[in-house]
Amino acid sequence: GCGADWLAESLASAEGVELTPPQLAPWWASASMRSFVAALSPLSKQIAFADPRQPRLLLQSATLSAHSAGLADDLWSANVSLSDLLPRVQPGLRVVLVVCEPIGRLHRLHNPPAASQRGPRPRAAAAPAPAHGDLNARLARQRSAFDACTRGSPLLICGRHHAEHAAELLDGAYSLWIREFVRALPSSQLRVLRADEAEAAPQRAVLELLAFFERPASDAAVAHATRAVALATARTRKLPADNGQLPSWLADFYEPFDAELDDLLRG
Repeated sequence: GCGADWLAESLASAEGVELTPPQLAPWWASASMRSFVAALSPLSKQIAFADPRQPRLLLQSATLSAHSAGLADDLWSANVSLSDLLPRVQPGLRVVLVVCEPIGRLHRLHNPPAASQRGPRPRAAAAPAPAHGDLNARLARQRSAFDACTRGSPLLICGRHHAEHAAELLDGAYSLWIREFVRALPSSQLRVLRADEAEAAPQRAVLELLAFFERPASDAAVAHATRAVALATARTRKLPADNGQLPSWLADFYEPFDAELDDLLRG
């Protein structure tokens, strides 16, 4: 949603770093134990055939949402949380979460720039963007249902319950999903980046993440980041600036989530 694929692809340009297949969902987002095991299997094979003398970093990229945070699936029906599971199953895991301004995210989601012809991660063609009138009506229905839920239940419970049918609205409520990672991982294993800050200084963002993953600095990764952000910026400039066509109430809706996110990042 934040258009930050360039970060993962830039890191994958560094020696000893490998990007997993784009269709592979994070194992903790599995809806059943069968898919849980299936999601782990491809990673296990990559690890099994790795040369221990040449350790590799396996990168897995996914859109941040209730599903990718493992909060909307049946795996948690037994009250098993991400903070219960992550330290036990993959204690060395390091996670980078990229967030963006939520209203801009909606704009980007429904007005995607043309895809680059270059890149190692082929993706299916995007469906035509819906008319703003249709989108605004959907967002209003999603908020109405979510607000009705929160009048009698905790925010996170309502977020999980409505994640499937209100994803357009709720995926941008980042603090709902990030708080679970903050509970699950120490600060040495978790980074939260703002997409606009990373795009403003792509070389620094890539170098900081390589250091976070304990990998050496890479000229190839820095060069890839510089090119990718320049291309993305050029494509974005061609988009119509029509954020004003989105509902005016979105700013009020996202404000408490943005405030909590700031608190989480400072904490």
